[in-house]
Amino acid sequence: MGEASKQSNAVQVVAMVAVGLAAFVTVGLWLVSNIAGGANEPNVFGRDEL
Repeated sequence: MGEASKQSNAVQVVAMVAVGLAAFVTVGLWLVSNIAGGANEPNVFGRDEL
């Protein structure tokens, strides 16, 4: 029984890591697309106010 619980714990950890990586990649791609899309509008970053 001990081995089975260890295995299920490992599965939970792997699942959590996978979800974390998926969220990280999603946010990263969203940021990259936002920065790339905003590059044509410098005032989005407030540079015109400097």
